[in-house]
Amino acid sequence: MHPERNIEIAPLAKAAFVSESRFMHLFRHETGSSVSEYVGKIRMENAKKLLTETELSIPEIMVRCGYADQSRFCRKFREYAGVPPGQYRNRYRKLAF
Repeated sequence: MHPERNIEIAPLAKAAFVSESRFMHLFRHETGSSVSEYVGKIRMENAKKLLTETELSIPEIMVRCGYADQSRFCRKFREYAGVPPGQYRNRYRKLAF
């Protein structure tokens, strides 16, 4: 999966030979999340990994995770991880740079 890309429901539904609303219903039934919630989780997990395993700047990570607005990225990250991205990096960095 490419978390930096926008996800469009129409091609996914077409590939599954169902309507968009049916696709979204089946997706929620199978995953317990909406498509946007699921993609958001993947983006945040990717951000956590990049914060702890690379020296990329927060703006670079934000773009790689599909966000164009740094304040939105930081707000979403704080909601997901409980701390801002910079604090998360300092607390959980895995590699010594």
